[in-house]
Amino acid sequence: MHVPKQSRAGFTLIELLVVIALIAVLAGLTIAFLPGAASSARESRAAGILQGALNIAKQRALRDQGPRGVRITYTNASLSISPPNLPAWNNGQAYAPMDGVIYNNLSFICMQANTNVPPNYTPPGAPADSAVWVLWRVATEFQYLEAPEHFTGGLISTITPANDTLRVDFGPTTGDLVNGYYSLVPPILNPAETLLWAVQPGDFLEVLGTGMMHQIVGLVDPWTFVITPPLPSAILPNPITGVGTPNYRIVRAPRPVGDEKLSLPSDTIVDFVTNYAFGNPLPLMDVAGVGYLDVVFGPSGAVITRGVATPNVHLWVRSPDAGGPTNFYKGDPTIVSIFTRTGFVGAYSPDQPPLSPYMAIR
Repeated sequence: MHVPKQSRAGFTLIELLVVIALIAVLAGLTIAFLPGAASSARESRAAGILQGALNIAKQRALRDQGPRGVRITYTNASLSISPPNLPAWNNGQAYAPMDGVIYNNLSFICMQANTNVPPNYTPPGAPADSAVWVLWRVATEFQYLEAPEHFTGGLISTITPANDTLRVDFGPTTGDLVNGYYSLVPPILNPAETLLWAVQPGDFLEVLGTGMMHQIVGLVDPWTFVITPPLPSAILPNPITGVGTPNYRIVRAPRPVGDEKLSLPSDTIVDFVTNYAFGNPLPLMDVAGVGYLDVVFGPSGAVITRGVATPNVHLWVRSPDAGGPTNFYKGDPTIVSIFTRTGFVGAYSPDQPPLSPYMAIR
């Protein structure tokens, strides 16, 4: 006689326990994998943003046939490397017993200070206290750069025996070197408005068509500036007219475009210490712990005015791990490399020690 098959009304206890165990194992694997995946995604996204910004600047230089670039702004984080049991990352030179600090949009958890100084890295200075501090240069923001037209107009002459200070007489045009950003009486400059001045320290003066560039190192007032090196001879007012020569030009350095800075994703940095550690020095401009690196492309697309002889500019993008913020290789770091001769911008994974991290960058 045929007996119809009947389905069970439920599961046995053993079956339920097996399913629960499988779910627990999968959940554990997911929890272990997700933080690393999130960190890797952040680093890749940060490198992609930086690479894209550099390529945009290069294309602008090719299109406009003029200098265009990117300014990467960094700050000096203070890192304690000894004695033990002190927090490693800090936002000042003084010891602060914190469990964690928020620094420049980065969250660094207290780390036992048992980390060695990076290879080949010499700290900028050793403080007098018992802890050893190094300045760890990290960047999280950047701006686009654009070079304005040359500055001309008025009549120029030297006003000091050393020929290092010059004055521009604009006559009835009432022009000035700072684009009107000063107090009229007396003509006092406002350093807070430096980026708005028509002429800024860092620009270059050429006189009488010699081709020799003299860097402007400071503005005395809206009509007077100081240069280095000094002129080889004085430019005196014409004995008949009593005025100087109009045969000069000020070649203005690239300026940031707009006031707003663009940021990398949260908890990611460009680590400039790697450039010291692995033999890729960069011409960093540092003033009072805050500085920048300018990567400027010329009309041909090549990188111009770097001041160092290495063929590449390497920018090490990473997400510092709370358990070892000084470990360059922690997580999934990416090197954004600019080839100075061609202007090509690529992204590469660093080679692991003992090889040079730049081994695969060709």
